[in-house]
Amino acid sequence: MIIIGIGNKARQGKDTLALALKEWLDLDPKFEVKIFHFADALKEECFRLHFKWDSVKLWWHLHNPNLSPKETAPDAFPITQVIEPRNSNFMRWLHVNGRVIESCVVYNGMEQKDTYLLQFWGSFRREQDKSYWIVKLSDTLFRWEDESTSTGITNVALIPDTRYENEANWIRFLALRDERTLGKVWRVRRSDHFGAQKLSGDRDPRHPSEIDLDTYQFDAELVNLDGKVGIEGMLAQAQNLFTDLLLKRELNEKTKS
Repeated sequence: MIIIGIGNKARQGKDTLALALKEWLDLDPKFEVKIFHFADALKEECFRLHFKWDSVKLWWHLHNPNLSPKETAPDAFPITQVIEPRNSNFMRWLHVNGRVIESCVVYNGMEQKDTYLLQFWGSFRREQDKSYWIVKLSDTLFRWEDESTSTGITNVALIPDTRYENEANWIRFLALRDERTLGKVWRVRRSDHFGAQKLSGDRDPRHPSEIDLDTYQFDAELVNLDGKVGIEGMLAQAQNLFTDLLLKRELNEKTKS
């Protein structure tokens, strides 16, 4: 199996690269390619929380109309209490003012991507166990590999939301644990035509998910220049890296034999 983690900051083109690389590799019958995310399990959990969480923000706003729900709700009305039905005040209010949030396929039931909720809950789980999301993805990844029965096929897993050092190290560790596995971590850097990195304006630039890999030694850096030319150039870089990866693997196998 070949595992490629793609990091690290938001809005750099990580998912765009993964989709383009998958489309290219799908043309070769020797590969079975799938895109995974550490955040897949996070979004599933947030889907289950979203009804209650959205109600909490509304509840807090009704009782504190001059305060920001995003900044005050988690501390004053912890989401960990919301999960437990023992919180009588909230449950009484919810019973009287119950709301239904219509499901939407795009963001696992959220009417729009609730970045704040995703970051908050992701950090909460990580504080409980730094490897929480890694374990979740590991189960999914190896279940997929076990279910792949085709002989002569190389499984390629692309993980375009590698945002933390322990996630990147886990990908490399899998390669050390099993000589049949290759694990690489690439950084995608979105740049303007002057070479300056373009950062997302809708994320806290100091959030751990944005800075944890800033000094990490990636296996390669791919530059994503603004516009269509940048995407095509980034894919060309990825194709060259992947081809070199295969050549090195073939050389190692010949050396061992």
